[in-house]
Amino acid sequence: MRRSIFVICFIVTSILITGCNTSSNSDAIEDITISEKISNYLLDKGYNIVLEEGKTEEYVLEKELLLPEAIGPYAKIWMIQEIEPSDYFNKTIEEYKFIVKNHPLDHDEYIKNETTSVTVMVCEGKIIGGYSLHVSDDILLGGFYSLEGKTLEEITGMNYTEWSDRWWSKL
Repeated sequence: MRRSIFVICFIVTSILITGCNTSSNSDAIEDITISEKISNYLLDKGYNIVLEEGKTEEYVLEKELLLPEAIGPYAKIWMIQEIEPSDYFNKTIEEYKFIVKNHPLDHDEYIKNETTSVTVMVCEGKIIGGYSLHVSDDILLGGFYSLEGKTLEEITGMNYTEWSDRWWSKL
């Protein structure tokens, strides 16, 4: 009888331990899949990955983050996306940062750098956009560029004043 109880306890304990380990492994597999998906996405764009910094930011996108009085870079980041931010309100946005070579910003005639920082935005496991910045030891003026290194004017065809009048009226 004692032997039966011991065997049953052993089996139940083994199942519980295996069940716990499986869920942690599936989380790790999901992260690896996202990382691989992003790496492939960047490689398909022709960028050479120098460094993968991993997930650097996670936030729930709310309208208030995009208003002029909001603290943080969110309005500047979302203004250069080719997607509508309202489609992602109340959804979790994850940002993954990489340092890459062979990016259009690497060839900027005014800033001599060989690498560019790119951040890829993911929502519900899908790549939805991102942004890029110069990597430099110097203090730089300017803002964010699209994932492909484009400015607001290049993406929208509008100057900042035209764009901001339209943007703020939509919000």
